[in-house]
Amino acid sequence: MEKIIQKKKEADHIFEGQVNTSKQDVTDLRKCLEKKLDDICKILYAKIDEDRLAYCEEMSGKMDILKERLKNMRALKSSLILAKENGTNLQIFLCLGVFEESLSKQESFLSTSLEKGDFNNKEISFKPFDDIKNALKVEHLGKIEIKTNSLEVFSGSLSQSPRILGKSKHNFKVNIDNVKLVKKKVMKFSNVTVTSCAILSNGSFLFTDFSNNNRLMLYDANCMLLRYIPTECPPFGIAILNQSTIATTLPSAKKVLFIEILSDDKIVKQISLLGECFGIDCSGNRLAIAVKGYGIQIFSIDGSLLKTIQFSCTILSFNGSYIYYIAGEQKELKCCDDNGQCIWHIQLPVSKFYDYPSLYTDEDGNVYIAERHGDQFFMVSPDGKNYRLLLQRTDGLYNICGVHMDRQKQQLLVCTKWTELAVLYNFL
Repeated sequence: MEKIIQKKKEADHIFEGQVNTSKQDVTDLRKCLEKKLDDICKILYAKIDEDRLAYCEEMSGKMDILKERLKNMRALKSSLILAKENGTNLQIFLCLGVFEESLSKQESFLSTSLEKGDFNNKEISFKPFDDIKNALKVEHLGKIEIKTNSLEVFSGSLSQSPRILGKSKHNFKVNIDNVKLVKKKVMKFSNVTVTSCAILSNGSFLFTDFSNNNRLMLYDANCMLLRYIPTECPPFGIAILNQSTIATTLPSAKKVLFIEILSDDKIVKQISLLGECFGIDCSGNRLAIAVKGYGIQIFSIDGSLLKTIQFSCTILSFNGSYIYYIAGEQKELKCCDDNGQCIWHIQLPVSKFYDYPSLYTDEDGNVYIAERHGDQFFMVSPDGKNYRLLLQRTDGLYNICGVHMDRQKQQLLVCTKWTELAVLYNFL
């Protein structure tokens, strides 16, 4: 009973933290909306000023022409008056002829200009789109959910303390024999090089841009770009540390950044490495990082190096007990424990996994792997004995460059290089 009371106090503390997190999520959403509105308004202001300038320049030019013609007519009129006062009849006749001819030309010019609408008045106004009008009718941005997890008490021996475990309501399991995927959403990129992707806890999507743009890309759950998150050099891999923090590798800087993705994109920690770092994954309080020339290095979340496994690889997946990786440009997927002891290996029907294959492991131990320079996306069973081709070029995928699975939402995110797409699938 004391243990239950203690655990309930811990749960209450966690709940209070979730309350603060929920409030922060709402605040972050408000900030994102405000920033988006500010950006949109700046574009509209610039367009209004641009139209105003164009209008003023156009009208100024036309008014200058009118003023010049009026000036000429007044000069002719003055000449005619002088001729009447001091000139001969012949001079008056000649001046009158010139004046009438010029007057006829001006009347013709004005008539033609008016018909063409050269001097029409212009109006400028702002007309909001129907989508915006409908958005103004929205009364809520989302809903607050409270889920109940039952407690199970497992009593051990007399020398052991009872373990209080939360029973998950998400009993979804992926089975290699009957897995089915259905396309749900598609995101289109332009002039980017995606090498890693992740589905965040709030349903948004995070991508690395390994081109010279030096940035991460954050999209909302509706596949709309929220913002770019700048980095000092191109980011390669992504690992989710918790609901608000991610880690990303910067190969050329030889470091890993910890970024508060839901709190002004603040860098809260960094780990400096001896070599270029590429693949990264997190399990519990440990990080596994593929470091060029040094193998797979295991770090604690606080940045302390725990161990080094002398395997050469650029991409890996880590689930706490096992590490999955491709050793060099081979066609063999390997699984080892966190001491480097080989558990199993399997050859897949590809020529080689060139460069940086896409690799991800779900909580059931299924492995998802794809060729970066090919069009085949495989699923490998947890024991490494069986594999299955899940997706291929006929599914619109080519040069797969990033994979992430959200087990809670039963979704799979797949990115492609050649077609610059990110495709979200639902498991059936």
